[in-house]
Amino acid sequence: DVCINTDSITQIDSAVLFATDRGIMLLSGSNSVCISDVLNSEDTFNPVIYKGSDELAAKVGLTTEQLSLIPFKKFLEGCCMLYDYTNQRIIVYNTDCKYAYVYSLKDKKWGMRPSSITSGLNSYPDAMAMTSDGNLIDLSNTDEEEALKGVSGIFFTRPLKLDNADILKTVDTVIQRGYFRKGHVAQVLYGSVDLFNWHMIQSSKDQYLRGFFGTPYKYFVVALVCHLDKEESLVGCTVQYTPRLTNQPR
Repeated sequence: DVCINTDSITQIDSAVLFATDRGIMLLSGSNSVCISDVLNSEDTFNPVIYKGSDELAAKVGLTTEQLSLIPFKKFLEGCCMLYDYTNQRIIVYNTDCKYAYVYSLKDKKWGMRPSSITSGLNSYPDAMAMTSDGNLIDLSNTDEEEALKGVSGIFFTRPLKLDNADILKTVDTVIQRGYFRKGHVAQVLYGSVDLFNWHMIQSSKDQYLRGFFGTPYKYFVVALVCHLDKEESLVGCTVQYTPRLTNQPR
């Protein structure tokens, strides 16, 4: 495993992290493990193809620039890392991007957050950083009062073929499942027949999207805008659809 970016080399308690062509490697003793396999993809997310994505992003204080991703390998070529010992997290940022990746060493899962970090400081065990507006921030300090307010976020599902990619389908119901108050989750449903051109089908201000019927599509994407309190969570969704024109060759 050859390091492709010396700025990415980061020491944690009993291991060293560094960026390679394979992804982010965790070297502990003689064992080297890639912890970013789930992020390694040449396909990048471009929210501009979804109508109204700029308005959805604005509802949680983001821009389409912050949602537009570059290939993860290219991100690693100019990345740096911060070790948050207090919360057992790794923050991976790139000064050319408006977002950062966050890896939980406890849960072994990745997340994302907006980022304006320009440089990190050697301040173990805290994760201190400078931002583009000249502020010094402590990423290890979680304000309890702010945490109780919850977090806002937006996410798009991958294109859903709903068991059969070759059949046109009309979705008439989408219900988000989880533990949250009414109105804390809003959603938009998009449809496409070729995975290139996406059309907005329906939207709602809560977790229920139903009572509509229209043009059939082969693929669907659900966009969610969430304002979840600390104790709230999403666990999945229910989709009801009707196959259309199944008697015609595809």
